[in-house]
Amino acid sequence: MLRVRWEYLAPKVENAPKRKTARALMLKFLSEAPNGMTAEDMSVKINAINSSLNSIADQVLDDAKGLNRLGIEISIDNKVLKLKEKLYDFIIPVKNNETFDSTVADNLKNLILPKLKELDHKYLQAIDIAYKRSNTTNHENTLLEVLSADLFTKEMDYHGKHLGGANKPDGFVYDEETGWILDSKAYRDGFAVTAHTTDAMGRYIDQYRDRDDKSTWWEDFPKDLPQTYFAYVSGFYIGKYQEQLQDFENRKHMKGGLIEVAKLILLAEKYKENKITHDQITLQILNDHISQDEYIKDF
Repeated sequence: MLRVRWEYLAPKVENAPKRKTARALMLKFLSEAPNGMTAEDMSVKINAINSSLNSIADQVLDDAKGLNRLGIEISIDNKVLKLKEKLYDFIIPVKNNETFDSTVADNLKNLILPKLKELDHKYLQAIDIAYKRSNTTNHENTLLEVLSADLFTKEMDYHGKHLGGANKPDGFVYDEETGWILDSKAYRDGFAVTAHTTDAMGRYIDQYRDRDDKSTWWEDFPKDLPQTYFAYVSGFYIGKYQEQLQDFENRKHMKGGLIEVAKLILLAEKYKENKITHDQITLQILNDHISQDEYIKDF
């Protein structure tokens, strides 16, 4: 018999009580279903209890995998879930009429989660961080940098790595033809491409070109690539970002792109499905389809 502890049912993220409640209801329903239940039926039952949980089948499957990682064994066979443990009864410390808000991150993850067939869903953490309504911690900022770089190096077959730290870009990735100087930004109100916010990227571009500063981060990377670009990775962009981007490109004599975290995740999924190449990834990052409303239809 396993004892369920409420505080361990979900990681410490925004809207954790919502995630905990959905997972707790899943365990209750599975305890009453010895023959198991489909993820779709589970989603319907969870929403019938509280529609503001906004459950979808793909999230149910993700939650089952999350509970498995916590030591609560749930088998998943062709989207049928079966609880393999006997649980002590437990209380869900949430009022019956509790209403849960759906954050921008929640809605965006529900939109793209069904599209992810090959990519590890751990990268959805980047959306939670990039759209976090309260201030992000240093750990969260670093995790966003790492996940952004890993999408290139571990999922899309680029060389390079996460860098981070003082006087360094967040990452540098490259293939035989193209290099990318990466800077990841978690701005709850959106990232504006101003002279102030692009100052650091301007230094990184100069450091990479000149190769004579004390940071030496560039020593690990090739200097004779046919083309090098810069790219910001953030939740979303505000202001006259396209005009400001062009102005920055003209001043630094380097072309670059603004890419939303969600779009980067979708690009990695398409690459793993063998539906796009590195050349097409470059075009996607550099094109003007920066915001979700503009690019989501392409995926």
